[in-house]
Amino acid sequence: MESNKTQCLFCLLFLLAWVSRGTGYTFSIGAVLDTRSRIGKEQIVALAVAARSFNTSSQVLLLNTTEVQSTDPLHAASSAEQLIQQGAQVIISTGTWPQILGISDVGKQQQIPTTSLTPSVFLNKPFLVQMSYPDSDLVNCFTAIVKSYKWRRVITVYEDDDYGTVSGTALLLSHALQDVGVQIDYSLVFPTMDLESYASTIIEDELNHMKERRSTVYIILRMSENLVKSFFKEATELGIMHNGSAWICGPDITTLLDSSLNSSFVSNYMQGVVGVQPYVNESTTEYVEFSNSFQQAFKSKYENNNETTFNPGVYAVRAYDAMHAVTLAANKANRNKSLLAKSMIESNFTGLSGLVTPLKNNDLIFQVINVVGKSYKEIGFWSNSSGFYNPNASSSLEKLNVVLWPGEGTNAWPAGVDIVVGDVTITSSRAENLSFTEPFIASGISKIVPIKRENVGWTLLKPFTPNLWMTIFVLLFYNFCVIWFLEKNEETSDDYFRGPWYTQFGATFWIIGNTLFQSYGDKIGSFYSKTVIISWLVVVLIVSNCFTANLSSILVANQLKPVVDTSKIGCDGDSFVLKYLEKTLKFQNNKIVSIGDPNEYSDAFENGTITAAYIESPYVPEFLSKNKDYAVYGETQMLGGFAFVSKLSFLN
Repeated sequence: MESNKTQCLFCLLFLLAWVSRGTGYTFSIGAVLDTRSRIGKEQIVALAVAARSFNTSSQVLLLNTTEVQSTDPLHAASSAEQLIQQGAQVIISTGTWPQILGISDVGKQQQIPTTSLTPSVFLNKPFLVQMSYPDSDLVNCFTAIVKSYKWRRVITVYEDDDYGTVSGTALLLSHALQDVGVQIDYSLVFPTMDLESYASTIIEDELNHMKERRSTVYIILRMSENLVKSFFKEATELGIMHNGSAWICGPDITTLLDSSLNSSFVSNYMQGVVGVQPYVNESTTEYVEFSNSFQQAFKSKYENNNETTFNPGVYAVRAYDAMHAVTLAANKANRNKSLLAKSMIESNFTGLSGLVTPLKNNDLIFQVINVVGKSYKEIGFWSNSSGFYNPNASSSLEKLNVVLWPGEGTNAWPAGVDIVVGDVTITSSRAENLSFTEPFIASGISKIVPIKRENVGWTLLKPFTPNLWMTIFVLLFYNFCVIWFLEKNEETSDDYFRGPWYTQFGATFWIIGNTLFQSYGDKIGSFYSKTVIISWLVVVLIVSNCFTANLSSILVANQLKPVVDTSKIGCDGDSFVLKYLEKTLKFQNNKIVSIGDPNEYSDAFENGTITAAYIESPYVPEFLSKNKDYAVYGETQMLGGFAFVSKLSFLN
């Protein structure tokens, strides 16, 4: 019996030892990330999703993150050192280049490899593996766009920190442009800003200086999310984003079009902007699985932080691939600490962002987009080896497909179309380049305002002011006294004026009150009384007509809420109406709210976003039939009407 127990215990210990031998080891990864921006938030979520995705039975990934809220290199280095003390075998980091260098120095001292997700030019440092998109390819893409349009002068705009993190990229761009004969006319460099009011003051001053330059081609190297919103808003309101200008921006702005920048802002302030970003094939099974997991994780973590969109951007995809590279290197090193850094540097695999090769600069593909309306359209691709090209065409392109530049919203003609049949409004600017048929319906722009629903109990008193009512009653009493006094002492007066005093008073009121409806000439004896009655009749006719006119105005027009100078008005931001309000009716751009869906007008009225709306008159009856509490206010601005249109000449 005792022997059987010993055998069972031995078998149990052997089984536990075998299971323990087959169980994977834990690989600890530390991350030091700046999560103050949307990009930083996406990166930290992408790393967490990747850690869960790449966990296997033989290897368990443990991710320990530290979120830094400053650009202090010492703080970042200290955070990395703490993570290493807690067992981190690899550090993944973002931030300024002084922060990255500080973290890499800590990693070098501890023989721990560090991975950078910060976009930059290449910099060789021991134990530092760059997994970011190389800025050299981005610079070449900018240069190719400028060269294809034969521009000779450009203005560069970027936001830089106290350590000159972006200055190296700006210098690289300057050299690349010089090689193709392009001169940088002016460089606008913004300091890092946290306060929007401070940023607006600096932006307005700097943009006024920039307006004096000859060039109207602007390349935006890098900007934070807050500066993007303030910058484009100020540039639009100052008239810098006009017809004839060109704006080109990088992936840090382009990726915000699908996240932080709402459609109203894009429609009002970023029309015609050309953006470039690394191409990501979103149709693969791996990307779809990552996107679904990312959206769930991002929504769970940041839904209560004013984040309304949860799709991953290109930087989130690259962070995911960085974790993939770390996983492959850890498997290859097989717990050998000295081989881990070498394995990471020699990574060569196809990830969600394409071919990942930290050791050499691979041929990165850029997607080029053009902001149109509330979103953007794809206008081409570019790579170092192929130049501009269209994946659906076999040959390369000399330059991008048709681009809608700023200020061309009402004149852009669709490619391959000879005639447009629809409700196209005839305007003077369109008539310069397009040929219209005879209008098939009149059109204009009408102002729609809500109707005030007020208590009508005292409406009959509103046509006249209290002073005027008092004057009327005083005049009535005066006429009463005069007629009564004259008729009382007249022998030929009616018998009512000879009875008791109350009979005399009643007869006098009866004559005054019924003068408009009956003739009382035979009952009035005094000639002077008849003169007073005639004067009173004239006064009553004038007063009654004024009363009727004022009462009609109150019952109809005065129920419409007036639009004051400080009010905001709504319109269709994708149509010509927006420009018409700005240029013809002289409304300030910040007073105009773009409404995309006609069904959104009533919601905008109810929540106070707008106090009036300008709608093309042919659509007004349909709007009023669905919304009973609104009416047309003021004069309709007549236009040329709706007509069919054909191309008169090619538009540049």
